[in-house]
Amino acid sequence: MGIKSILFIFIFILLVVFAAVSCTKQTEKPPETETPDIEDIDQIQIITEVTIYYSSHSRGEASVGWPQGMAINTKTNILYITTDDNKRISVINLKDHSILSSISPPNMKAHGLAIDESLQKLYTCCEGYFGRVDLGSGEVEWEYYIGNSGPRWLAFNQNTGRLYAVDYENDLLITIKDEEILAKTSVGTDANADPRGVAIDQSKNLILVANYGNKSVSIVDGSTHSVIADIPVGLQPIAIAIDELNSMAYVSCQEDKTIHIIDIEDRSVVNTISLSDEPQGIAVNPNTNHLFVSLYDKDTVEVYDTVSMQMIESILVGDLPSTICVNTNTNRVYVFNQQIGTDQTVTVIQDVE
Repeated sequence: MGIKSILFIFIFILLVVFAAVSCTKQTEKPPETETPDIEDIDQIQIITEVTIYYSSHSRGEASVGWPQGMAINTKTNILYITTDDNKRISVINLKDHSILSSISPPNMKAHGLAIDESLQKLYTCCEGYFGRVDLGSGEVEWEYYIGNSGPRWLAFNQNTGRLYAVDYENDLLITIKDEEILAKTSVGTDANADPRGVAIDQSKNLILVANYGNKSVSIVDGSTHSVIADIPVGLQPIAIAIDELNSMAYVSCQEDKTIHIIDIEDRSVVNTISLSDEPQGIAVNPNTNHLFVSLYDKDTVEVYDTVSMQMIESILVGDLPSTICVNTNTNRVYVFNQQIGTDQTVTVIQDVE
């Protein structure tokens, strides 16, 4: 065999080996990420925790009766949440759970939050001010002083384009559209209603208000701005979650440690869940028929089956969990942990059917 033939065979072998190595590298699996894919999860579990802000308060200064504002923009998959000093709104990308930025209204604090997904506007309120942020630019484009410090919690009806605020000092539900106050509706059964939580059944254009001071839930007709029912519930109702598919409302009542379940069509309490500790935030996922309740002093979130009304999970989260919201597009649940004296966090829980 000549030298040329030997050289040709040697070069050929090198080419074959190089091709095999290249092919192997191309088929290697990418490294696993910290957040598992939804398809890989077959039980309710925590998938990550996001640090958003350092709180210098002591535990005794924790605002147990004042759940922070939290709102999800389902069109952009972004979460907005107010910090407990009410000075800024943290912006979290829910695709990779990174902090994108923060928004600080120049002339006001921020507590309640609500989103107009059609126009991509974020509303906030605190200590008598209302503000609106353009979500495209992140700029505060409107601030309005209403004249008292009562409005704290917000809800927005995507069907009617109306913003609703509860004024705990004056026992009012305030209706706003296009920067104009349309109505101020008195809620509660007496002068000490102290309304806190607010939620909307958008399919029926009904607004439900939790009256913390006189253990009732007012149902307001969004068309007439009138109260059509005052439903007795437990002591200190603070938050409401609505399941529009089944026409049910879930009310967390702090002092008597219960969840009261209201049939919205019948306007009556149809069931009550007893808890082991005072509840704070509450959210329902209609896709899975699961109800999520934060127990503030136990640092846990309890999960209930809304069909059987039985608890199916108890999840240890961060310190002092309060507000909860659900992204029904991804079945992910977000829990704000006040964590006084340390970093405040959001626990992300993957819900499954």
